[in-house]
Amino acid sequence: MRTDIHSPSKLVAKDYGFVGILYSKKGNRQGRTRDSYGKLVDLHIARVQEHQERTLGKFVNHKGECTAKKSVDCCHVCGTHIRYKAVFYHARTNEYLVVGFDCASKLLHGNTALFAKIKEQVKKYNTKDKTVETIYECGLGEAYEMANAPVDPDEAPQLRKKKQIIADILGRFVTYGKISDKQIKFVESLLGQVKNWDRYEAAQKAEKEKSADAPEDRVEVQVTVLKVKDTDWGTKVFAKHESGWTCWGTLPREIETAFKGDVIQFTARFKQADNDSKHAFFSRPTKALTLKEAEVTEVN
Repeated sequence: MRTDIHSPSKLVAKDYGFVGILYSKKGNRQGRTRDSYGKLVDLHIARVQEHQERTLGKFVNHKGECTAKKSVDCCHVCGTHIRYKAVFYHARTNEYLVVGFDCASKLLHGNTALFAKIKEQVKKYNTKDKTVETIYECGLGEAYEMANAPVDPDEAPQLRKKKQIIADILGRFVTYGKISDKQIKFVESLLGQVKNWDRYEAAQKAEKEKSADAPEDRVEVQVTVLKVKDTDWGTKVFAKHESGWTCWGTLPREIETAFKGDVIQFTARFKQADNDSKHAFFSRPTKALTLKEAEVTEVN
């Protein structure tokens, strides 16, 4: 316990000017430390730095030792270990004190609302950091870093789209703290495609070249549902024929619901896409029925 002018028994609150509140950053198990804890915390860090550069004052620790550094983990008044630190300036001695909550409460006459705001903001970012740490523990660290890397304006649109899907899934995980095993496997699959994009794209191109052209006019088809999407214009399906061509259109009325993997049959008017003969849009589907339902895996 110190005995100089800054000792607990000799503190005169009116002699100290409040400068800002700091937070001791801590790294996670991967050794990474957050660069920012939000605008409010950054504002106080900048305010303390600017104030010290202007006064050239020294920080005096609880042992009475002067230092130019403010990165300490104990209160300069009582010596207690602290993480949230309030910085006060003593003009007469041109010295700074870094104090914890209890000592700051005395100097601020109990007005510690700002402390509460800082704690709330830091807690929010620490919760996010724990979720990010879980992402690395799940083996998705590489996917997370790739999703947060700067966007290359010259990369292929389909490649960028896959990266965006990864970013969306992991972003929701960070926000809500939940991710399913199915989503983890999907991210791993997308990451594999992204990392081997040239090979993946070549394989996709080769498969498409082998595909037959999509039909034209009104015909009866049997296709496998790949995607079902509800829109303002009804339920749409994306499906694939066994010969490789794909199609997009409205789910026939005779089929109430469809799932990925269902094999359906219907008659409709088909029109090939303007720039892709392997894909068609269909309209006015009729005489529809489900030939085979997708297998559903039970979840206990």
